Amino acid sequence: MKINSFIQPCLVVLALAAVLSGACSKEHPPVVELPRYDYRNATSLEIEKIEMRDSATVFYFKAFELMSNIRISPDSYLFAGGEKYDLISAKGITLGEWFRGDRKGNASFELFFEPIPSKLKEISFLEGEAPGDFKFYNIDLTGERPAKTKVSGKMPAHIPELSTDSGLTTVEVDLGCSLKGLPPISFRLMNSPLIPPRKKGNFSVDGTIDDSGKAVLRFYQNGVYPSFLMFDNGNSGVMYAIGNDFYTSPGETVRMTVDAGYRYLTEERFGLKNGKKALPFYPKYEGTYSALLDCGDYLSSPGEYNLLTDSRLSSDFPDGASYVKLLSTIYKERSEAISGNPSLPDFVKEYLQAQLKGQAAVAMMFDQIVRGPEPLDFRDEDYAWLGTIGLNDPKIVFNPYLSLILKPALFKAVAPDGEGFVGALSSLGPLTAKAHAGEALTPEELALFDKCEYPMFKKCLERIAVEAAEAKEKEDNLLDPADKAEVKVAVGKVRSVPEAAPEKLLDTILERYKGKAVLVDFWATWCEPCKAAIKQMEPLKENRFKDVSFVYVTSSTSPKEEWVNMIPSIAGDHYYLTEKQLNVIYKQLGTNAFPSYLVVGKDGSRSKTFIGFEEGMLNSLSL
Repeated sequence: MKINSFIQPCLVVLALAAVLSGACSKEHPPVVELPRYDYRNATSLEIEKIEMRDSATVFYFKAFELMSNIRISPDSYLFAGGEKYDLISAKGITLGEWFRGDRKGNASFELFFEPIPSKLKEISFLEGEAPGDFKFYNIDLTGERPAKTKVSGKMPAHIPELSTDSGLTTVEVDLGCSLKGLPPISFRLMNSPLIPPRKKGNFSVDGTIDDSGKAVLRFYQNGVYPSFLMFDNGNSGVMYAIGNDFYTSPGETVRMTVDAGYRYLTEERFGLKNGKKALPFYPKYEGTYSALLDCGDYLSSPGEYNLLTDSRLSSDFPDGASYVKLLSTIYKERSEAISGNPSLPDFVKEYLQAQLKGQAAVAMMFDQIVRGPEPLDFRDEDYAWLGTIGLNDPKIVFNPYLSLILKPALFKAVAPDGEGFVGALSSLGPLTAKAHAGEALTPEELALFDKCEYPMFKKCLERIAVEAAEAKEKEDNLLDPADKAEVKVAVGKVRSVPEAAPEKLLDTILERYKGKAVLVDFWATWCEPCKAAIKQMEPLKENRFKDVSFVYVTSSTSPKEEWVNMIPSIAGDHYYLTEKQLNVIYKQLGTNAFPSYLVVGKDGSRSKTFIGFEEGMLNSLSL
């Protein structure tokens, strides 16, 4: 057949393009071992391998150390390029039924999905789109493994001087991938601020990753302290912590790419953990203290210089003095090993020495951590040893146990005259906590802030005043009509606390709901199980429990500005008590835990106290 001379070159070009296209569209291998992925919301599940057959795509899952029962929905599917590939069958489990594996909580099972195109380079596994459904995003099907690189790319000579100022810090988080077409990812930045000190939990900032895989968080920061990230946990609806602590300087902008797949854990479970192959949790990090994330690369093991792991400390000791004598010997050994190691840069040595001091403080303040259940009695002269190792330094923040060691005994040992950084923490820290709880400071107390050489304390006090005013305005707008003539529309309503003695307060509150069924929910803003249970109850209020009054009680252990921001989306009446008032009620109910619940029938009968969310509690609501 003769071909027209005009179209013949076009056909040649098209044929060449097809050849080139085929060369570029390399098919994925038939089996991918331990595939990489951009995100997963379950530390309990691992993908051991994926097998691409003509008849099905098989996912081989392993479950490790399950802390509770889990189940795999029969509606699970694979997703790529806008297309779904449905689940066909399973082996090793029964779809839709709860299981927990063997006695150690381990299990293996296989999921069979519809076959996928051979040209796909990545695919996502989804149980569904709800927050509690298991999800693995952008699972790599090529079998490629990027080479490890250092986070900072450079090692400074010394740790930069730690800021003791305050400022609005910005953290830009990037998953380094696209989430287009996938359910949004919620996460939380958690930290332990030096001031105002928190009696319970940490300070947190919530965020949601957008379609481009990015999010921006902002928070006011007083001084330098450690932070970490938490992501949704598909097993229990509670978030889980992953990765390393990182540090930010007040007022700076930090940019980080994170490995939310937590691949260190995967490789360790399958016996493949290798420092040269495992990628860091932060493949990229730009910030004042980015180089700190590379310090672990210079160690032969994570606990190489950690004195808390020394087996000698777990011996029996006749008294605290003998324990401190051995502790000081071990501390000296570790310190000299760090300073005398020629392979460690000075920057790394400074960081390890700072952490070593914190470990020494933990070994005394919480000696049970390393010794066992029976604590030792320490005298003032025993604690005095801590004052000799240079803990009165802003670098005390380089310590993952920071919230555990900032105690009166340490303050007295390290800064007996209230001098230096730790001295300021010991004197002004409690005053910022007092102001944060809404108590007025005396003129003499306020004068101490003006005299302090560290600006973060006074700026923290000023910020507390601003937040208190903002919270008061929001609280006024949320007041229930029963307590205020005019009120803006809101789902959750603030109720005034009745004037009654603490031991009569619960009865006085419940008198307002006489003749109604009531669920009293004792919760806290920092309590993850509390918030997970509230989220689970919310959709039931409009139908199953539409005739039930929901009463939410918290105390000043929950920061008021956080409480005010959360309650508009929690339908019911909200009460904010003092810590003393709640403690009296808890003693009456025989509980000391969050969340705790009390069900009151229409006839005024009261249930037992439910500690933790239970299905039986819901049945009691029919009273």
